[in-house]
Amino acid sequence: MSQKRPLRFIFREVHRHLSFFYVGVIVIYSISGFMLNHKKDFNPNYTVEHHSHQLDGNYPMKQHEFTELEAQRTIESINKTERLTKLFFINDHSAKIFLRGGSSMVVDLTNGDTLYEELRTRPIVYKMNRLHLNPNRAWTIFSDLFVVSLLIITITGLFMVKGRRGLWGVGGIELLLGIIIPIILLFL
Repeated sequence: MSQKRPLRFIFREVHRHLSFFYVGVIVIYSISGFMLNHKKDFNPNYTVEHHSHQLDGNYPMKQHEFTELEAQRTIESINKTERLTKLFFINDHSAKIFLRGGSSMVVDLTNGDTLYEELRTRPIVYKMNRLHLNPNRAWTIFSDLFVVSLLIITITGLFMVKGRRGLWGVGGIELLLGIIIPIILLFL
C-alpha cells in the first residue's frame, strides 16, 4: 500500500534541494550586490592607489617636446610593465598619460612632478561583479533559471512551517513587513 506524501513534505524537499544547488550563486550575488550597492563609497572592481614621483629630465618642457616616446619613457621610469594607450594634454603645462588597464599619470611639464594613479583589479570580487552584470548568454540562461528557482524556494518556504510560527502567525507578519517596507522605500 502506497502512502501519499503531504504537500508540506514535497515543499520541504524541493526547497532543500534548490537551496543546496544555488548556494554558490546566492553567495556570489550577495557579495557582488553589496559591492555594487556601495560603489559611491569605493570602487567595487578596482583598488586605486596614488603615488607621487619626481621625474629626471630637462624641465621645464614644452608641450610639443613631450611626445608619445617621451611619455613611454616616463611610464617606464615609474613602472616597467605599463604601456601607453593615449596621451592627452590637459593644458599647456600638464599632460595626462592613459595606460593599458585603466591606470593613468599626470605629468607637470614645468617641473617633472608626476601623480601616478594605479588601478588594480580586485580579482575575485571583479569576477563576481561581472557575473552579476550578465557577461554572456550561458550565464543569462543560468541566472534566469535561478530567478525561477528563487520564486519556488520562496513559495515553498511560505508553507513549510505550521501554526503560530507559520504563515498564519509570526511568519505572516514578517511576510507583510517584507512586502510593505520595499513598497514604502520605492516611493520615498
